[in-house]
Amino acid sequence: MTNLSTVRKRLAEYEGRDVINGIPRFLFRGQRAIHSSINSTFARIPIDEMEIGQCYTVYRHAKQICQGLQGYAIDHIDGLAVLQHYGWPTPLIDLTGTAEVSVFFALHKAVAGDQAVVYVIDTHKRPEQIIVADHKFLTHSLNDGGLRHRWLRQDGFAITTQNWRAAPDAKQFDLLTSSPQMIREVLEFTVSGSDHPEITDVLSTEDDPIPKHLQILLGMFCEHQFGGSLAPKLSNIIRDM
Repeated sequence: MTNLSTVRKRLAEYEGRDVINGIPRFLFRGQRAIHSSINSTFARIPIDEMEIGQCYTVYRHAKQICQGLQGYAIDHIDGLAVLQHYGWPTPLIDLTGTAEVSVFFALHKAVAGDQAVVYVIDTHKRPEQIIVADHKFLTHSLNDGGLRHRWLRQDGFAITTQNWRAAPDAKQFDLLTSSPQMIREVLEFTVSGSDHPEITDVLSTEDDPIPKHLQILLGMFCEHQFGGSLAPKLSNIIRDM
């Protein structure tokens, strides 16, 4: 097991290489623990038919819901990204194009002695059935807080299956088993008491105009679709935006 300093040096060898159409060849994902699978937030919903169905109904309408933020035309994957970054479960798996952002997430809530990990993802090894999405769009103008969108601070990218519209496929998609050839390197390290991110909090929504707008839009949509029967866990997600 190595240390964070060594991991940072290794990550520097990958960052910013071979950028094609705005997507770097190498993307990163940081976690404060290594797990046997890497799947989407939608896949982590417990087996609860009502909750799964309601969550799926919302993300299936992500494009329409999120265009309501300011009326800008965005594609469906961008709509999913908006929902994902503010807490709604989607079939996306978060990645970043900035190595230090992955370090932030590897250290987030970690304590000394934890075994954190950063994955290096090679997008050139992407199978045809895998989508890599770039989240550099804006839903607000610059004078209305556009540059404060959280996914921009996170240099957000995402990966999902081309069959994300099919709920069973979305739940089964696992980066480690569905496309293992994309995992270029797994960099584990032991967290020390002096380890800290070299960037500011990329999870903060301070001055970000989206959460309150999205909270209203989701509330209206869910009231129309489900009335008073929205699953409590999903209701809490909207409440806490």
